[in-house]
Amino acid sequence: MPKGDALVLSIAAASIFAKGSRDRFRAGLEGVFPGYGFARHKGYGTEEHQAALACQGPSAVHRLSFAPLRPPVPDDSPAEGRASLPPEAVAIAGRPSPREV
Repeated sequence: MPKGDALVLSIAAASIFAKGSRDRFRAGLEGVFPGYGFARHKGYGTEEHQAALACQGPSAVHRLSFAPLRPPVPDDSPAEGRASLPPEAVAIAGRPSPREV
């Protein structure tokens, strides 16, 4: 339901709860992946977060589907011919190298 949080109280409450849970989870990642500043930016694309990614590269919790983290695709490679791993395979096998994505 578009704009449901403005129309239905239970949707608004669930949205606030979900954001709080997400932020607490992300802040807890600071101990697992130090140096990224998760406790401060909680995964949002702040300048600090971008700088940490540039310095350390993505961690196991970063989405490689996020445009700044996607490896470049050669211009002569057709989009439909590119191989990619489904999220389940990435979770099981670990992070693929850029050559595998």
